[in-house]
Amino acid sequence: MLEIDVISDKLRKLRAHYFTRDSRYDDLLAIRQGKIDQVFPGMFSEDYPKPMIANFIDVAARDVAEVIAPALLSIA
Repeated sequence: MLEIDVISDKLRKLRAHYFTRDSRYDDLLAIRQGKIDQVFPGMFSEDYPKPMIANFIDVAARDVAEVIAPALLSIA
C-alpha cells in the first residue's frame, strides 16, 4: 500500500507537469462561462455584451466537438 507521503509527492509532480494544460482549460472554462475579462481584460468593447460573446464561443466549441466526435469514434 502506498503511504500518504508517496501519494502527495506524486500528486505534486502531476500538478506541476500539467500546470500549463490545466491553466489553459481553466481559461477556456472561464470564457465559456462569460468571464472573458478574466482571461482577456479590456480586449472586448462594451458594444458586444459578454454573455453574447461567451455564447458564441460555447456554440462554436460544441459544433467543433460534434464534428470531431465521429472521426474519433471511427479511429477507435
